[in-house]
Amino acid sequence: MATRLIGHGILFPDRQDVPETILEPFKTVPDSMFTLFRVMSGAQSDDEVEAIDNLMQASPTIKFAFVFFMITSSWTLLSILTAVVSENMITTTSNQEQELKIASAEEDRQRQIKELKELFSAVDVNEDGTLQEKHMMEFLADKTNALNTAKRCRVPVRDVVEVLQTLNMVEQPVSLDRFAECMVEVGNPVTEKTVMKLEARLSGNERRAQALRERHHAETKASTTLLEASLQSQRVAVQQLEDSHKALVDAQTLPANSLEDIAETFHKVAVREKESREELHSLRKTVQQLLQKQEDVREKTD
Repeated sequence: MATRLIGHGILFPDRQDVPETILEPFKTVPDSMFTLFRVMSGAQSDDEVEAIDNLMQASPTIKFAFVFFMITSSWTLLSILTAVVSENMITTTSNQEQELKIASAEEDRQRQIKELKELFSAVDVNEDGTLQEKHMMEFLADKTNALNTAKRCRVPVRDVVEVLQTLNMVEQPVSLDRFAECMVEVGNPVTEKTVMKLEARLSGNERRAQALRERHHAETKASTTLLEASLQSQRVAVQQLEDSHKALVDAQTLPANSLEDIAETFHKVAVREKESREELHSLRKTVQQLLQKQEDVREKTD
């Protein structure tokens, strides 16, 4: 613009009256840029100063253009410098805060756990280090306690109750230490580390459930073996009874002492049969208990 208006003489209707020294600093675009740069930095030469003074005398309105240029260029340069310095300061401060946060993360976590234990110690009515849902509901019924709990846990009060109910499904009663550790993590956003911890816990639960299934299967198999052995012993006892009955029939022609031996044999068989029935009843009861445990384990696993 300076080249077209000043260097090409468009600003002067009668170009013959304009000295060449006024137009010389603005003849080309590079000349105009260099001249304005020297003016902005205050390093203009005597010829440029004289040319600009003559220009302002020849056209006083050009003063406003130079004032506008100086203000705009100065503010632009100041804004750029301020932005660069501010960006560096913000980046440095943010990095320092992140480093401090990482360094004090474990200390902050332990401090928060301690504060939550002190807060929920009032819920431990039995003073045995455990929490119960009804005591928690009574504690949160107080508005002051509810507000203080929400501030300390950084979650709504209903989430506190839901966490306790969830833990009750896994373990009863819920320990105060376990509940405080869970409440510290509840307010944090879900991250990849959280998902990995959840997957690890699910995998561990699956392995434990598989071990329980295998153990109960082995116990059931052993009980079945014992039951079969008992049944076999009963079959032997029945066979002995049949043999004794046959001997009794044949004993009608035997002497009296033989009849006494047969009676004693019958008595032994009857005692053995009673013991076998008691063992069978006990084994059946044991098998039913094992099957019930296996069904409970399967339901928990599912």
